[in-house]
Formats: sequence, C-alpha cells, structure tokens
Amino acid sequence: MTLLNNFFRKLKRIFISEQKDIVETSFFLMFIIGITKLSGFLYSAIVASKLGADRPLDLFILANTLPEMIGNLILIGIIGAVFIPILIKVQTEKGNIKFLRLFNTLLNISILSFIFLSIFISVSANWFFPYLLNHVLKPSEVYTSQEITEVVRMMRLLFIPQIVLGVSTFYSSGINIYNRFLIPQLAPLFYNFGRIIGAYILIPFLGVEGLVWGTLIGSFLHLLIQTPLTYKLGIKHMPVLEIKDKYTIESIKFGIPRILGLGAEYFANSIDKFIAARFIGGSVSAFDFAIKLVSIPLSLFGLTFSTASFPTLARLFQTNKKTEFVKLFLKMLNQILFLSVPVTIILLILRVSLVRLFFGIFGGEFDFEATYLTAWIVSFFAIGLALESARSLLYRSFYAANDTMNPLLSAVFTVIFGIVTGILFTNYFSHFDTFEFSALKWNINYFFETKNGKAAAGGLALSSSIVYILEFFLLIYLFNKKVAHIKLKILLKTILKKIIAGSIMALVMYSFFKLWGNTVFQEKTAILFILVSATVFIGLFSYLWASYVLKIPEFSLFMKLGGRRIKQKIEQQISQIQASLQNYS
Repeated sequence: MTLLNNFFRKLKRIFISEQKDIVETSFFLMFIIGITKLSGFLYSAIVASKLGADRPLDLFILANTLPEMIGNLILIGIIGAVFIPILIKVQTEKGNIKFLRLFNTLLNISILSFIFLSIFISVSANWFFPYLLNHVLKPSEVYTSQEITEVVRMMRLLFIPQIVLGVSTFYSSGINIYNRFLIPQLAPLFYNFGRIIGAYILIPFLGVEGLVWGTLIGSFLHLLIQTPLTYKLGIKHMPVLEIKDKYTIESIKFGIPRILGLGAEYFANSIDKFIAARFIGGSVSAFDFAIKLVSIPLSLFGLTFSTASFPTLARLFQTNKKTEFVKLFLKMLNQILFLSVPVTIILLILRVSLVRLFFGIFGGEFDFEATYLTAWIVSFFAIGLALESARSLLYRSFYAANDTMNPLLSAVFTVIFGIVTGILFTNYFSHFDTFEFSALKWNINYFFETKNGKAAAGGLALSSSIVYILEFFLLIYLFNKKVAHIKLKILLKTILKKIIAGSIMALVMYSFFKLWGNTVFQEKTAILFILVSATVFIGLFSYLWASYVLKIPEFSLFMKLGGRRIKQKIEQQISQIQASLQNYS
C-alpha cells in the first residue's frame, strides 16, 4: 500500500508541478498523445461500424461543419496562433494581475464574438440550409425537408460544445504558460472518451444524434479535467472587457493576417465537405474518414518538426543569424520530406487494406463499398502528402521571420484555386461509377457536367493535392525571394533523390503486394494485419537501402533512431552484390 501511495503522489507531482525536466515530460507527452490517437481511431471505428459511410453520418458532418469552423477560428485556433506570444510578454513584463486581465479580455471578446455568430447562423439556418444544399449545391440526391430540419437541429446543438471547448482551450494555453503541459494534453483524450460514449452507447437509442450528445459530453470532460489545476494556478474567469487596452489592440492588430489565413484554411475545408454533399450518400462521410487517416503523417511529421523548430528559427532570425536560419530550415524540410515519401507510397499501395484495418475492424455498417470509396479518396490525398507535410514548416518559417502577409496571400490562393478545381475535378470523376484508375478516360466536357458517379468525391482529394503542391513551390519561391536565399538546384537535387528512393520502394512493395492483394485474406483482420505489416516492413527496408546507396543525408536520422543494425545489414547486402558482380565479370 505504501508503494502504491508513493506512486500516486509522484504521479500527482509530475502532472501538477512545473514541468522542467524535458526528457521526463516528453516521455509522458508521447505516451498521452499515443493513447489519444488510439482513442480517436477507436471512436472513428465505432462510428463506422454503427453508421457506415452513409447519409445519416453525412448529415451529422454537415451539421458540425459550421460550428467546428467558427469554433476553430474564433475560439480554438486563434489562441495558439495569435494570443500566446503577447500573453507571455505581458506576464513577463507586467506580472500576473495584468496577465489575467488581458487573458480574460481576450477570452470574453472571443466568446462574445462566437455567440453572436452562432445566434445569427442558428436564426437564419431555416432558410439558409435549404437554399445552400438544394439550390446552390444542386445535389444528385435532393435533401428532404426532414433531413434539412435534422441538420439544422443538430447544428444548433453543436454550437454549445464549441463554446465549452473554446473556454477549455484558453485554459489549456494559460496552463501551458505556467509550464504545465501534461494536464492540457489529457484534455483531448477525455474529449474522445465522451465521443466514444456517444458513438457506442447513445447511437443505438438516439441514432446519429447520439454523436451530438457525445460531442457535448466530451467537451465538458475536456474542460473538467483541467479545472482543478486552472484554479490552483490562480487562472479564473473575470468579467473584464478592456477593449481599449494597448495590449488588447496589439493582439488584434498583430493577429489579423493570421486570423484571416486561418479563416481561409478552415473555410476551404468546410467548402470541400459541402461540395462532397452534392454526390451520392456517404461521400461526405468517406471524405471525412480519408482526412482522418491522412492526418496521421501530417501531424507526426509536418506539425511535429515545424513546432519543435519554430522557437529556434525565430531566435536565429531575430539575432540576425541568417545562415544558421536557412541551414535549420533546410534540415527540417529535408527530414520532413524524407519521412513523408515512404508514407505516401504506403498509402498509395495499401490504401484499401489500411482503410479496412482502421475503420472496418468492427465490421458492422462499414461495408466494402464504403471501404473502396474511402480508399479511392485516400489515394488522391496521398499524391500531395509529402509537400503538404512541409506546409506547416514553411508557414512557421515565415512567422519566425515576422512575415504574416505572404502566408495570408498563399492561403487566399489555396482557397480560391481549391474551390474552382474542387468543383471541376468532382464534376469529372462524377462520370465514373468505379474506383479503378484504368477506367478513367479523358473528355474535357466532363469537367463542366455533373453526374452521379460514385467516384466523384475523389476529385476533392485530387484538387487538394494539386493545390498544396503548387502552394509548396509558391511558398518556396516567396521564401527564397523575401526571407532567405536558398540554392534551389541543390534543394531540388535532394528532393529528386528521395523520389528515386521512393520509386524503388514502390516497385518492391507493389510486387510483394500483388502476391496477396487480391486474395480472401483481405477479409480476415488478423491475417490482413500481418500481411500489411510485412509489406510495410519490406517497403521501408528497400527505401532505407536505396537511401543509403543514393547517399541521402537524412539516412543518418534513421540511424539516430536505432537503425544501425539495419545499416550493417544493408552494407552486407551491398558487399555481397558487389562481390557477385565481380565474380560474374
């Protein structure tokens, strides 16, 4: 019992005390993030088994789109993108009292703005949604008045959890400012617990509306897990609204370009879901499932490397160490691309198997038709994955150089071009009722006519990939011209080497995949997991072997992560091949 008490006391100290030990804190954060990711996919798998990729789930996603977009922009996304640097500055220079007054002023402005917008949208929804869904989008399957009423009712309810999540996210940021990181990281895990309750327990009684109440339960759990530490640190809500305060004005002025950039991105994501609603039932759901799968490497590589390097990039630029700034940027960029290329290959070749493992593990309503539709969309997302992963680094590098306008212009380009190409490509794919690339044929008229083919939603993913590829080169060009001077030929040469290594990996993986890919084993989860794991291992081994032969510098990154034994095996294989060639000659 004494050992158990000591364990819980130490655990409490770790979670509540100021986290100064980076290694210890990182270990716990990695563990919590891993559990959170698993709980998120458990939620998605349960939803898929209960509802499949069908019309009811489409209605929930459409209902949640506007509350989530506005919540992310005004409440959740804005605090990290804009306010935290100024809050840290005020706490350091003016003390805790002024910090708390500014903190609550920004919180109250955000909450009031969100409530105003949510009331306006809720009141106008009865005429807005019928006009949008049936007249603007002109779907192939008209939304009935009962379906529109259900969307509006769920949307109004879903504004409530966004307010709770917004307050909770402000508290998370406040706790982080006091160097407490573990409790805020627990909040998304508890949010997922609430959503799992809604998906597993409430759907059988309430249908798709169980997801609404699960989201509400999750939002309160997100807040409640942080409340004790929030009050312990003295962070409390105050009815203050110091609009004319210079720090409030500075926060708003400094944040306008970032807010607009975030708004453009969230707006584009929302538009994609509404465009998907034009086509067969399940298109919106499958599109959402595909995004969840592709977001894993985007978070692991793009967001992780860019977040970790951001403070150092900012410090180097502020101290006028431009050479070191460029070196660090290129190092991070190449590492992101080196890790993203093999994931792209894996998603392209194993798309059906991976979708089945992630979302069809419980069977149920997520049938093979939903699997193939989701995998079809994933394949087009995968095309631009590597360069999209680098997007986060490019944005933060501009911010580190105190440049917020170029990312804003890039975001506007992404929205406008993305909407246009999204409509054109979905029109094109809507002429096909199969998920086979060989069935596609060229006809320029297809881009301007809308049919009801099952493949339509794949056009949104293709549009996204093309837009992000173009945006990458646009940002690189602007970054090179406005911020740093990069030797573009050398950069392109290093990218080309990674593409060659990826091509070798694709050839090896595809050859092995063809041995089992069309067999009945695709339907047996345990065997499918083993076969997928073996195929991924063979593919990664061939990628590392090619990287070593091509002398890709980032190969040393893998070495640091424990790949020395594999390197020795690769060297042995190369020596044997060279010896065989000499003997043959």
